[in-house]
This record gives sequence, C-alpha cells and structure tokens, in this order.
Amino acid sequence: MNNVVTVAIAKGIKSAAEKAAAKAIEAGSYNVDTLIHVKGSVNKGEDYEQIIHMSVPHWNIIAVLLSKVNGLTMDAVVREALALPDSAVTEIKASAAKAIDTIKASATEVCQGKITTNLTFEEVGIEGSKIQTVQDNTKVKV
Repeated sequence: MNNVVTVAIAKGIKSAAEKAAAKAIEAGSYNVDTLIHVKGSVNKGEDYEQIIHMSVPHWNIIAVLLSKVNGLTMDAVVREALALPDSAVTEIKASAAKAIDTIKASATEVCQGKITTNLTFEEVGIEGSKIQTVQDNTKVKV
C-alpha cells in the first residue's frame, strides 16, 4: 500500500459516519472479512511556515536582569522604577515589546501542507452495501 492510499483510508476512517457506526454497534467481539473499494482524489497543499506562538516569561526576564546587578544597584533600580512617570513606562514597554516580537518572529516551524480528499468508499461483494462519500474529512453522505 503506498502513502497516498494510506492517507485516503485514514481520512475515510476519521469520518462522522465512523462515529455513528461505532455508536450503533453493541458491545462484543466481531469478525470482519471484507473488501473496500476506494475511489476519488487526495490533494496535498504546499508546506508552509507558521510563527510559533509562545508566552513570554516576564518574571524570568526580571530575574535575569536583577541577577546582573549588586544589592546597592538593585535598590537604586527599584527606587527609580517606583519614581518613573507613566510616559517613561509606556516607552520602555514599547521597547520591550519590540525586542520580544523580534524573538517571536524568529520562532517559526514548517508545517505540512493541508490534505483534502473527495473519496467514495464502497464495500465490495456485500449485498445491500451503502456508499459513503467523504469530502475534506468534514461532510459525510450515507
């Protein structure tokens, strides 16, 4: 079985019809011996880069900054911080946000292209079989 066939079968199994069928089965053990005919198309989009959203550990940043100064300097920093006007705080926050955005912008990952399908699954050789159509793994017709 090749990769495209494996993806096609996996997309069909994840359908809403599978959930409905599972609810309709009584508890117990069942033997299965069947052939399935799968027909349709599988489309894979191009891979793409996505920015990884991450939270910024503000307290970690403060801890590192404060660990770089001695006790006297730390007291002076705390006194200065308490005396800062709101305009200075806004300016410092903007600078910090810019630095954080620079770090976040470099945190990307390559994501697999989206796979969509338009498939028909038919049980072969079973009298009274039904056909189910799965499109984009979201809508199922039975």
